[in-house]
Amino acid sequence: MAHEGGLSAELVASLFEAADEPEIAQERDVARQRELQKFHELPVTFKVQIGQTQRTLKEWLEIGLGSRISLEESWREPVHLFINDRRVGSGVIVLVGNRFGVRVTEWGEQKA
Repeated sequence: MAHEGGLSAELVASLFEAADEPEIAQERDVARQRELQKFHELPVTFKVQIGQTQRTLKEWLEIGLGSRISLEESWREPVHLFINDRRVGSGVIVLVGNRFGVRVTEWGEQKA
């Protein structure tokens, strides 16, 4: 049953059914991947926050070379991971050769 100047209900339904066909869904996924690849080379900043603390302005002005600043967190607690200042996970500090690294223990919704 066609409506003048429009689509029939059967035609609209068949278009939605066609969208669920595997070949069409696969083509749609490939197109999405191509679109995402445009963004793969964008630079993003990864940060690891090991802790924080608060002091008065007077206390901060007294900081000098060799001063030690204790943080509220224990060194055994997980560190927070950020991409472009948005928290994305947690991890623990590890040594990778002679450098610090992070073993990811939580990423997005995933937990180790």
